[in-house]
Amino acid sequence: MQTSTILLVLAGTFLVACNGLPTVRDVSPVLDNMVKSIGSGLDTYLQAGFTKQARRLKNTPVSLQLGDLFFHMDDNTGMLLKNIRLPTLPALTAQSITSDLEYLNTKLQLSAESAVFEADYEITNNKFVSVLPLTSTGVLTATIKDIKISGVAGLAIADNIYQATNMDLKYTPAHVTIEVSYYEGDEKISSQVTVDSIEQSLLGKIKKEVEYRMNDIVRAQLNVLLNQQFLDQLFLGNDQMLAHYKDHAARFTLNANSIIDQLLSQADKALKTLGIDPIGFPDIYESFSKKILIVRWHGSFTANKGGINGLASLRRYKDVSLSVDNDVVTIFGGIGFQELSIGYSYYRAEFMGFGPTGEFRVGVQDPSIFLKLSVKLGFLTASVEDFKFEHAGQLKVDITGLDTFKWIIEQIANWVAGAFHDLMNSGLEQKMKDIINNIAKDLDLKPFFPPRSY
Repeated sequence: MQTSTILLVLAGTFLVACNGLPTVRDVSPVLDNMVKSIGSGLDTYLQAGFTKQARRLKNTPVSLQLGDLFFHMDDNTGMLLKNIRLPTLPALTAQSITSDLEYLNTKLQLSAESAVFEADYEITNNKFVSVLPLTSTGVLTATIKDIKISGVAGLAIADNIYQATNMDLKYTPAHVTIEVSYYEGDEKISSQVTVDSIEQSLLGKIKKEVEYRMNDIVRAQLNVLLNQQFLDQLFLGNDQMLAHYKDHAARFTLNANSIIDQLLSQADKALKTLGIDPIGFPDIYESFSKKILIVRWHGSFTANKGGINGLASLRRYKDVSLSVDNDVVTIFGGIGFQELSIGYSYYRAEFMGFGPTGEFRVGVQDPSIFLKLSVKLGFLTASVEDFKFEHAGQLKVDITGLDTFKWIIEQIANWVAGAFHDLMNSGLEQKMKDIINNIAKDLDLKPFFPPRSY
């Protein structure tokens, strides 16, 4: 989901005199007071702004489209969620906002009465479909109730405004209700189940994806408010102070970026050395159906001899964010892969008596991984606090021999994305995190931090 899309829907310092990351403060008293005052005023404005925005959004229909998602409920059962959509945007209210403009972040304590996701679902059991060609279809509604949202949002300076960028947020709902509805003749049949957490519900299979989407929603609503606060006005027209502030903010960001870049560069070499790139990719055996006139036909798709290349091309695509808590600096943000591709040297599709075979390759664009690095200033040691695969990105399928069934290509992209999630969740994500953490422990951070004054 693109944050800019949500924005369109919604639209109806302390400074350190050095090039390194801050461990010593050499602060102009005037600038010190000005940045503190701006931060306090911004917090008050944002809290009131969220309240007003929530009143406007509550129960306002938007029908925001989020795409499709495929995952396995168990070893034999696949579920495709098609046309995932938000019928309304969650109305966020703020319990506490504390901006730390010294390090370009804001700590958030938010809540939402609910977040509702709808989708058309299709469930197929591959074990029985060859002898009993049945597919369960209908509409699924997932309602996440009374959500507490806490954590840190990174900020960036974009020309004359602040913009929310990276999100390090935790979502804690009171309960989750899953409702499914389908038709038996002209009669609509509905059933539902309520559980205490996302993990206990069907959404537990796609929790990282759900949180990725929620991050986009929070970011967009925060940016609608930030877009109305102009830095030149916040700094009372003092161009010199604003220029000084922007210059130091850019230096801090540059050094935080450099730490992550160094870490990822060394990680790429280690991943290749340790045999993580390239590696095999899971076989695919999935069933599908298509209604032609009044008859629903069922088919199958098998792919094997697969591989994935480019796991050792980790890259930072945008600025990371920074937060400081006593003697701990936390650097966090989204990273991805520069050159990632998945290929199968054999596939077979069977449908209506036809069985084309061939090979195919899938290009992967903009996959998202959340990375959080913690640095203890007293020892200048780093550790990886979080490394999680959030979103498979955009997949482009290049396939041979499937001219007759081109309509299935979108399905293939969904299956490959599901297999990618399965691969990462089966232990690869943890293995990559461990490798990167071992590298982080040995990083030489002295060039990035000035000597301490104690």
